[in-house]
Amino acid sequence: MTRTSRLYRLLGGLLLLLLPALCAACELTLYSHSIQLCLIDFEEQMNRTSPQRRCDWTVLSSLYEDLTVCTEVLAHTLQCAWPNPEVDSLFVGVHGRWLKACPRYIAPLHDPPLFVLVPLILAPVLSTLLVTALVVWLGKRSEGRL
Repeated sequence: MTRTSRLYRLLGGLLLLLLPALCAACELTLYSHSIQLCLIDFEEQMNRTSPQRRCDWTVLSSLYEDLTVCTEVLAHTLQCAWPNPEVDSLFVGVHGRWLKACPRYIAPLHDPPLFVLVPLILAPVLSTLLVTALVVWLGKRSEGRL
């Protein structure tokens, strides 16, 4: 089963469960319980993912997007604002449980290569000199006409 069809099947089941609430204004307790179904699906997918790949963003991004879409659709269906404190709490929990062991690698900053750096430095310096020379030249030229 494809990821998209699994997501649509989950959302279809959720909508059938929530049909009575569709006519009412946002019911936060119902929404809070409903997004737990989104979380269950996310956790099932994470459990199927090998521990070595759980921090791989290419794998994690699709699961994370499914969870986000699920919470958004439920919020829209139940006429709740999105994002909201329940969603924030859900994602903080997801990060605390599934992503806290992921390394926080930040690529070190370094200067760009010289063939990039030199033009970026020379362009404003030369344009400043050119504009200054042009202003002086035009100023001297107009002084003689007065």
